[in-house]
This record gives sequence, C-alpha cells and structure tokens, in this order.
Amino acid sequence: MADSESLGISTYADQDIQDPNTAQLAQQPSLEPVFLPAINLPFSDAPLPEAAVSLRQNTDIILQGIHERLKLLQPGQKIVVSLGELHENGHHVALQTNVIHELAESGINVALALEWPPNNIDLHSDEIFKPETTDKEGMKTLLQAPWNAALRDRLSADTTPVRTGNARISRALLHQYLDNNNIPVFCTDAPRDWGLYLQNNRSRQDLLTSDPDVSRAIEAAAEILREFGFVPQTEGPIDSLGQMGMLARNMYMFDRAENILQDNPEVQVLFIEAGRAHVTGNHALIPERSWYEHSLNAIFARRSQHLFVGAPLYKSEKDKLDSTPVQALTDPHTLHLEYTDATGFSSITDQTADEREAVLIESLAPYFPYIEETLAGQTPKQLFEARSETLRLALRDLRDNNGLLLTAPENALTPQ
Repeated sequence: MADSESLGISTYADQDIQDPNTAQLAQQPSLEPVFLPAINLPFSDAPLPEAAVSLRQNTDIILQGIHERLKLLQPGQKIVVSLGELHENGHHVALQTNVIHELAESGINVALALEWPPNNIDLHSDEIFKPETTDKEGMKTLLQAPWNAALRDRLSADTTPVRTGNARISRALLHQYLDNNNIPVFCTDAPRDWGLYLQNNRSRQDLLTSDPDVSRAIEAAAEILREFGFVPQTEGPIDSLGQMGMLARNMYMFDRAENILQDNPEVQVLFIEAGRAHVTGNHALIPERSWYEHSLNAIFARRSQHLFVGAPLYKSEKDKLDSTPVQALTDPHTLHLEYTDATGFSSITDQTADEREAVLIESLAPYFPYIEETLAGQTPKQLFEARSETLRLALRDLRDNNGLLLTAPENALTPQ
C-alpha cells in the first residue's frame, strides 16, 4: 500500500488549516500552575516509591493541562482528555483512577469512556453459559433493546477486557471507585464480530460491520484514506488492528464521545481511554502505519468544537521518537508525561501478573488514601473476585428472569 509521501500528497499538517482550538491556546498567556497536595508519607524518612512519584508527576501534568483549558472554554465547549495507554503496562489504569479522583475532589464533573466495545457483554455471556441451558441469541436481543441500552453499556463496561487479560485487578479498583462516587462510565470502542473472533480461534478481532454506527465509521474512515490516495477496503472482514480498522475505530470513538457530551450536559471533562496509537498516530505500527492525521488528536481538532487533550505514555525517549509522528510531538494539544516503568501486567503472557498488580496497588495505598477507602478492607484480588461474581449473578438473573432458559436437566441450570 502506498503512503502519502511516496504519492506526493500533502497531509493535513502541510495544509494551511487554522485550528481554532490551537490558535486559542497559542494566544493565551501562561497560566498559573495548579498546586496539588503533597503525597503523605507514612514515615518521615521513608523513601518514596518510584511508582508513587511517577503517578503524582503524571497526574499533575494532566491536571495542569485540564485546568489551563477550563479557563479557555467558550459556551457549549467541554474538554476531552485521552490517555495514550501502554496497554501492557499497569501504570495507565492507576493514572486514570488518580486523575478522575483529583477532578472529582475538585468539584469537576467527569465521565470515563472505555476503549471497550459496547457488545463486550455478548462474548462474556457466551463464555459463562452453556448453550444447552441458555438461549444466547435471545439474551443478546434482550440486551440490544433500546430500553436496555444503559444496562448493556453498564454490563459491557464492567467485564474483563476481551482483547487481553491485562490490568484486571487495577480495573476492579477503578470501577469500584467510579461506582462509589457515581461517576458515569461508557463503552466507546467499535463493536466486534465475536462470531468471527471465535471462528478465528481468538486470533483476530474484526469490526461488526452489520452495526449501522460501525458502517458509518467505516465510510468516514474510507473518505479520509481516499484523501491520501489509498484504496480502502470497505467490504468483508475488517481487522480492528489494521489501518482501516484503527481509523474506523477512531471515527466511532469520536462520534461516541460527541454523543456522550451532548446527552450528558453536566459532564465538563470526558476522559477517553485509548491506546497511544489511537491518540497520536503511530508511524511504526505493524502491520500498517497509523498516520497522525488519523489520530484522535487530529480528528477532534478538525471536527469538534470541544477542546482535546492527548496525554500519551512512553517508556523512554527512544520509545517516543521511534513511534510517534513528529506532528504529535509538537502539537499543542499533546501533553508530555514522564516516562513510566515498563513492567507489564499481561496475565496472558505472564502468570504472575495478578500478583504484581496487587502489589502495585498495595504499595500505592499509603500515599493515596482513596485506594484504601475503595478497597474497604478487601485485598485487591478479593475486590476483583467480588466484582466478577456480581457480574456473573447479574447475567444469571437476566437469563432466569426473562425466559431465556431452554429445557434441560435440573443439574445443568447453573453457569459454568
């Protein structure tokens, strides 16, 4: 596939397009810093853990960026923050939780949009129930009913991510905090075709092209690719990690974020969870590049009235320079965070991930009191297991209370 440089096609960054959000930021004088409370040490001479230092530093940078932009808002404008995650690194979930906590404590109405498909619950219910005891298609139809939209969103948001098993325990802490403080949470990634996913032995996630919102996102992505001289694939399975799939997902996330802000006027800051390539683009992405112009940074700048803030995480300066388009490095919408520890939390590739994740949470608790408050006497693993059981019971009740049982022996009527 040809790229825009080899075709001699100018990119958006080369065009003389004035982004009003960028101009607004550039014309403003430097604003006073936002000073946050120092971390409380349990012992005056105790060394501060590196994880706690990194978490506080990156929280401060993000909050400073948000507060500066809050002063610039025009009527009807909101702030959209997207953390450019390292999906296999546990720091991003702790950082999301801490930023949301600080915003809520300062009286700012915040909501969280997850990089999970709103049909996450379909695959989860497939895995919990036996086909001999449950009409799975009937359950999906029930959850797809318009009057069940909020329930479906809620159940989908609270499942373990199906793309990988990373950061499960810290996500349980995040969701418990959201519940305790009545902070809205939404699914914002494009739905997947779980039938194809299972047929492909869970090796690839294709977009659910039968979903009308996904179809619109695919066509919007195709229009952008045509501007670059590409011939986009719009028929057949579309890999969610290919160039077309990534761009279509960004268009879907953009539309979803705009709708969330329209439907929830009280929300001042919407925090979008998304991988780094979604936020900034990634010209080293395998198998296909993700241009800066395909990023949430560029899409929001060109299409939204709201102020966008990208906050990508990196492991090192080399990691940043090797993977990030130069436009993102100089874009005033992009915050420059401190580098994070490369310790991974993927429970698929590492059987000790849960233990390390629990240790991280416990090590942070003395310095961030809301963590202990959220755990409420449970260990991180106990909290995760309790929330998982609550989800299983909620699904079982949906099945049992809506006539979705099939005729089967009495001893077969329990979830796996």
